[in-house]
Amino acid sequence: MHDDDWFKRAEAALISTGRSLNEPHDNRPVVAVYGAYDAGKSTLVKRLLVEAGQPVPSWLTISARPETFEANDVEAFGCVLRDTPGIAGGNTRHQNAADRALLDADVTMLVMPPQLLTGNRDHVLARITGSAYRPVGLFTPESWMFVITKLDDGEDPSENLPAYYKRLELKRAEWGKLLDSNCLPTDAVPLFAISADPYGEVGNDPSPEADSYTAGCSEWDGVADLVSALRALPDRLSQLRQWTRLRRACTLLRDALAEAENLHARADQSATEARNRKHTWIAEFGEQHLQLIEVGRSVLSCEVEEELNSFFTRRSNDDEELRAKIEAICNGWLNRQLAALANLAHDSDARLPPLDTVSISVAPLSKEARPSKHKAALEPTLQKTLAKPFGKLAQDAIGLTQHVKLNGKTTNELKKALDKERKKEPTGPSVKDLESLLQTSQWLDHCKKAAPTIANAALAGIDLIIADAHRRANAEASAKEVAERQKLLTEFASSAAVMATESIAPLFAAYRDWLDAEAAHCDEVINAANDEVALSSRRIEMLRDLIENAPVPRS
Repeated sequence: MHDDDWFKRAEAALISTGRSLNEPHDNRPVVAVYGAYDAGKSTLVKRLLVEAGQPVPSWLTISARPETFEANDVEAFGCVLRDTPGIAGGNTRHQNAADRALLDADVTMLVMPPQLLTGNRDHVLARITGSAYRPVGLFTPESWMFVITKLDDGEDPSENLPAYYKRLELKRAEWGKLLDSNCLPTDAVPLFAISADPYGEVGNDPSPEADSYTAGCSEWDGVADLVSALRALPDRLSQLRQWTRLRRACTLLRDALAEAENLHARADQSATEARNRKHTWIAEFGEQHLQLIEVGRSVLSCEVEEELNSFFTRRSNDDEELRAKIEAICNGWLNRQLAALANLAHDSDARLPPLDTVSISVAPLSKEARPSKHKAALEPTLQKTLAKPFGKLAQDAIGLTQHVKLNGKTTNELKKALDKERKKEPTGPSVKDLESLLQTSQWLDHCKKAAPTIANAALAGIDLIIADAHRRANAEASAKEVAERQKLLTEFASSAAVMATESIAPLFAAYRDWLDAEAAHCDEVINAANDEVALSSRRIEMLRDLIENAPVPRS
């Protein structure tokens, strides 16, 4: 069964996991006495010590309760007898201690009561078949001794020896059936029927002699056969030690494999959790953080715009009222944003600087934004332009009256002259001339009377047109002034809102920095976990290969 190359590879693999074969240095076979706490292991060890002429140690006590709490070694027949804690007693620590004692044992003496494996049957069978050491099994029959004790309980073999042997054969058959059902040969390991303390005569006697045990029981107590088997073990130590070495190596490899698989699973879980945290948890809070900023800015803008619209609708000129309200709106918004950020930090367990109250103070409005009390001035050229046509009309009327005076005769005088000529010659040429002059004079008289009215109308028309022009000019100037004022007020309110957002921006940036740091930490965890997964995967593959290709025991 020698396979030096396999052992070298196994040793190297174990060293890489912090383990070592630590092969036993004792040159005597180690026999682990293994079994249930009530199987009579300590009683058997005590009887063997007496048979070997060895003193009984003080720790070796006999009781129906568990009395052995750790593995203890004694020497007998050129071997080291290792009394182990009882299994199947519900004490995991005792069972683990007993299982560990088997690793360095060259032979395992399985001690069973008449009921055989009443508890932890699968656990014990896994060690007999070797499936506890490697999946395909590692059965080494030379490394086992099967012992049934207490067959004399309830019936004295001395009085009915055939019945005792018949009972023994039934137990052998029952044990053989159990082995066969687990694909184990029924005759590869000897089965000893032992009555270590017939009738319980010795019990807890600390220093019994060989003849302390009832005489006449040697024919059926089976102790002699077991002693002979123990005496033969030192001569087979080399072969036994090879199997011990193989069993121990496979056990340590299985432990290393379980550890590597556990590390692989934990690393994979760690990477998965980090990825989930980054892509789900951190991303979710990042989205909430962004929404808080964007929605917050939108809300502040709407509140400021609403206040401006109200101010413009009222046509208010109270600039201080507007400044105070804009300042109140900004500070109220800041408090709400700060509270929302604090809640977000609490929900995400973010480590941020203290979130103290934040407020701003809005400066008074500039003079340019205040309403003007001056009216628009009418262009002088407008008056000249309007006065020219109306002035000419007035002058023409005045000129006509002056023209009448230049003829030298008034209308009355023309009337008298016409009457005189009509008397002389009613249809003469002079009459027609005078009639024409009279009509013209009358028309001129009419014009003379209308001239002041025309002049006054012209001047009144000028005043009306000029007044209307003034109204139009003032309206245009007022609209322009209002638009400019609204623009300045809007810029003022916007600057206040910008001041508010900038005052709280460092706190939001600190939270974003924390999220970025958490994401970077997740990346570090993911990378480290992936490295561990890759390393453990290679180690798992190596360990499985070693376990599956372990040397096959050969007699």
